[in-house]
Amino acid sequence: MIITRKRLITSCKPCYLSKRKCGREKPECRRCARLGKNCDYFTEEQIIERTYSRKYKGQPRNKNQYDLGAERLDSNTQLVPETRTLEKKNFNLIISSTGEYSKYFSLFFFPFAEKESNVNTIVGLGHDDHDQCVAFDFTKPVKPLSGVRDLVERLPSREDCNFLVVYFFENIHPYIPIVDQEEFFIHYGQLWNTQERYRDLNGLLEILAVLFSSSLVNQLSNMYHYGSMQHNSDKVDFETVKLNSFRAIENIKHWISIMNSPSMSSLVAATLIYYVGSLNCIGKNSEIASLSRLCQIAGLHRNFSTRSSGSSLRYILYSFVSYMDSLSSYYSGLPPTMHRDFCETYKNLPTDLDHHSSVYLSIQFHNGILWGDVIAEMNKIRVTTQSEYDSIFERFIDTQRLVNSLSHRLLNDFSLDSIYAKWLVTEGRLGVRKSALLINILRDSVMSSEDSLDDPSYSLLLQSLLLVNESIMKIELGLRCKPACLWVIRNSYPFQALTIILRHIQQHPNQEVNFRMLPVDEQYTADELFDYVNGDIRAPLVRRCVHSLEKIKVLWPAVLLTRFDGVIKVKNEVL
Repeated sequence: MIITRKRLITSCKPCYLSKRKCGREKPECRRCARLGKNCDYFTEEQIIERTYSRKYKGQPRNKNQYDLGAERLDSNTQLVPETRTLEKKNFNLIISSTGEYSKYFSLFFFPFAEKESNVNTIVGLGHDDHDQCVAFDFTKPVKPLSGVRDLVERLPSREDCNFLVVYFFENIHPYIPIVDQEEFFIHYGQLWNTQERYRDLNGLLEILAVLFSSSLVNQLSNMYHYGSMQHNSDKVDFETVKLNSFRAIENIKHWISIMNSPSMSSLVAATLIYYVGSLNCIGKNSEIASLSRLCQIAGLHRNFSTRSSGSSLRYILYSFVSYMDSLSSYYSGLPPTMHRDFCETYKNLPTDLDHHSSVYLSIQFHNGILWGDVIAEMNKIRVTTQSEYDSIFERFIDTQRLVNSLSHRLLNDFSLDSIYAKWLVTEGRLGVRKSALLINILRDSVMSSEDSLDDPSYSLLLQSLLLVNESIMKIELGLRCKPACLWVIRNSYPFQALTIILRHIQQHPNQEVNFRMLPVDEQYTADELFDYVNGDIRAPLVRRCVHSLEKIKVLWPAVLLTRFDGVIKVKNEVL
């Protein structure tokens, strides 16, 4: 017989086990006090872990059967699926306290972090990620507009719009080069020349997405410099422009039935607001999955011609959406939604990239493809074989070689400021280091060595040190050369790598580790004032990284701040 509960347990354990009404007084209820029983309550963790159905197999109903923390309960309901033996070996099942949400995640997802931290990252229990508006809530209900005229009348002044548009193309577009500038300014000019008669909804979508993105990025800058989203020196009401733009975009999407016939402009607009409005696409799985499906409905995964300008724009947009999908996969631990085998764009990537923005995007895309492949391998029910691991490792070597080659182009083939070029390169090298961490974790699972995850190898340690170094350089170089691009700089939080390094220091406090141990051809962004090849660099790098992260933490949502506090706690215990 299967018994399903529709409510949470609020009774104390003795009353619950004896099926008696509990007064729920704390620290002990009146019934337990009267009977002299030891009164204690189920913890929140036990309730969260508990599923809302149990299959009894004839066992007597003793206390152990009701111990919610003893083992995960089984269920064959659609909502809470029954866990099979292979799944139990490779996955954990996270279930919300209401029983309305369940998700598997790989046991190799952030394996060095606390289990509670993993749960909070995936499910987001007990956190309000939008408490400072640093990550936009795309689930906000929006009120309908009466028509295009109502929408246009709510636009800010032309002077404010001009400021936001210029700001966008200077500080956002170089890192998301998915807007056709020539076509955009044609629509933008028509809007102001025929304001009351303007009816091009697709043109409006891109204009509104640009206004939304610039407003949010300006708010982040205010948050960093002044501690609030709006400053009294601002001439533009960024919050009003942002919310009105989002409302208008949602209305237009409804008017033109974007789900049935997505246009390039609607896909560009959605891509802009989802990427700029989130933090590395964390928690935006459903929005990005929907966007990737719309891109495929529009046929962006297929090239018209490798030489046409239209195909180039399609390639850029689809590549960036694929990168977002990979980012979402990396931080959720779930496989990506975009299937690589059906991506013609990926198979015909152009090699004659003639602008540094295209090279920068290509680096991100190649790194993202590899993340997705490794995450998909980790999510298989069947354990990875040695030959499968070897194949992925070869792809990692090829990707690293390609990223190094493209990074060389950024440093040498364009007339860029040297500090700016180094800053652009850190993004690609960070991607390689993220892949290297995943590869090492996957290798340990293939080796099946006893306690392999409790004794990080030197390879994993060195990759963690390299990742932490790139994170430091991304923050410090970015603040020096592109302080207006804080929305890019804040996407650096190497908590997993820091945890690995701290754990290694704790286990081997007297070992001397530095980059002299790296292969001769290993590339990393160097700080001229730091000695990477002498002495033990583990603790100095951790301290420098924490110092850099302290500068940008005001730009993070609550869930990241909580994880950062956990890292700080470990650091203070170890160092």
